[in-house]
Amino acid sequence: MTQSSTQKLAIMGSTGSIGCSTLEVVALHPQRFQVHALIGGQNWELMLSQVLRFEPAVAILADHDSAEHLQRALQSHSLPTEVLSGSEAITAMAQDNAVDVVVAGIV
Repeated sequence: MTQSSTQKLAIMGSTGSIGCSTLEVVALHPQRFQVHALIGGQNWELMLSQVLRFEPAVAILADHDSAEHLQRALQSHSLPTEVLSGSEAITAMAQDNAVDVVVAGIV
């Protein structure tokens, strides 16, 4: 990968302190980083604001009910973000070939 290439990120724990700090860096360097996936636990409200700002291809919440809330909240926006839930979706995203860098800010 050349220096001018945009790196696609999957941010695990995007709604936590490490994830939020990572997104601040991404916002400062949009020419270097693109958010491919945001992954969180239950905080669908914060995830909603992150999805609206960074427009990832995928948003995953560990909690199924929270993911349903996020999906409903996104229906009024015309974003192509796919909303998934559960540990299998999280594991699959960590291994996705579309992702260049996985930031793991989770326990």
